Amino acid sequence: MLSARFEPTTAREASTVEVEPPRGADCRSSIEAARLLRGLGVDAVNVTDNPMARLRMSSVAVAGLIQRETGLDAIVQFTTRDRNVLGIQSDLLGASALGLKALLCLGGDPLKIGDYPDGHQVSEVDTLGLLRIAKILNAGADLVGNPIGAPTSFAIGCAANPAARDLEVEFSKLRAKIEAGATFAQTQPVFDPAALLRLIEELRVTVLPGAPAIYQALLESAAAEIAAAARIPASVLQFCSRATEVPVSRAMRESDSRRSP
Repeated sequence: MLSARFEPTTAREASTVEVEPPRGADCRSSIEAARLLRGLGVDAVNVTDNPMARLRMSSVAVAGLIQRETGLDAIVQFTTRDRNVLGIQSDLLGASALGLKALLCLGGDPLKIGDYPDGHQVSEVDTLGLLRIAKILNAGADLVGNPIGAPTSFAIGCAANPAARDLEVEFSKLRAKIEAGATFAQTQPVFDPAALLRLIEELRVTVLPGAPAIYQALLESAAAEIAAAARIPASVLQFCSRATEVPVSRAMRESDSRRSP
């Protein structure tokens, strides 16, 4: 079972790949991508929730369809951005009814960077609040203490960043997330194995390290921001500059300037 892989006492090596829901109502492309990934030996897909604050089909719906149609497990990325506490609980109960067993609890990309910059960001609770809600539902109650009958059985995940400028601050945030209910962590892109190992040793929870598609990331307009935030080594950027037409050298210069105190 997918959730068992993320429990500290039963965890084992697993590989997941991120799949974006479709922009419209036809989910066949996402399902076919998942089917292909299963054939390649991937253990689960990680279904995004309106990434980059752009409209996509519900991550819960897509994850449920992928599991039903392909038999491949799905981790649901679930954000606070678009939901109040009632909506959060309703959607999580729906996810459980669809047989989904793993959540990645996130705040969500800010609306201002997407297609609806003038929209209202809900975020009634923060990520810690979302983690607590998921933990409470796993215990068989809702947020105000009403019994819900059969409890949910989610493996509850949170985001982690081994490339954080101040790892002690990052560790403090992650300890709070674990106390709130997280049982596994998924990282931002990892380019420093030593930092990743330190994070794993410090937290002692199951960690899924991020392995990004470098070329795709550098094709985005925010190449410099990505390079700085992820601390992508210059050697990697130089390799990409030889393989793409992206102005990577400019991204390197801007990235270096952003890292400077």
